[in-house]
Amino acid sequence: MEAAAALRRHGGEVTLLHRGSGLMAPLTDAFAADELRQQLEARGIRCVLACRIAAIDADGVRLADGRVFRAARVVLATGVQPDSRLAAQSGVLCQRGSWSTVRWPPRCRGSAPSANVAKLTARHGAGGSLPASGRGAGGSPVRRPGEGFVWQDAGTRLKVTGIELFSAGEQQAGEQDDIYTSWDPIDRHYRRLLLRDGRLRGVLLMGDCTAAAALTARPESDEPATVDWAF
Repeated sequence: MEAAAALRRHGGEVTLLHRGSGLMAPLTDAFAADELRQQLEARGIRCVLACRIAAIDADGVRLADGRVFRAARVVLATGVQPDSRLAAQSGVLCQRGSWSTVRWPPRCRGSAPSANVAKLTARHGAGGSLPASGRGAGGSPVRRPGEGFVWQDAGTRLKVTGIELFSAGEQQAGEQDDIYTSWDPIDRHYRRLLLRDGRLRGVLLMGDCTAAAALTARPESDEPATVDWAF
């Protein structure tokens, strides 16, 4: 989306092809994803969702369903989908979440006693976590105290001029989770809070993100959540 917005600012006709049914999943919910799509299309960026590329040739892109998009330039933005099958087969507890497939306890240790986890399969990006989790894994065999990686979720911000979106913590609700939402259709401000066992565990803001800093500190705390936080 950031690449598409940059190309559009330079005057080109831009079509965004996305394999998922919603933008920025799983960092958003269905409402925010659709609102994001509308705001991008209002800026002249055509969004085509739930599609799969079959071929790229000299004239453009052909989708698996037969549709063809003529293009003078094709930009590929790829991500990584962690494969947790080996971990699951080995008895390591796995979960689906906004950053993780393998559950991430303190000090890089998996649920299996001899398993250490790191990098994308362990919830976090490689930039800060990989060196620290490597040091933690190296210290574990010698039982060195104080080693390990303590992760603090600073949240994710969309970097598209004029579109404010912030996401932190968990966005995929479980059966026992509570969801508080508020929506201002005039200013197009959206706020969604996910509560688990009475504690704030996920924050999603769109439009007005001024509360991001204050709310980001709360998902990992034990402070009881109140409905007032949604407004």
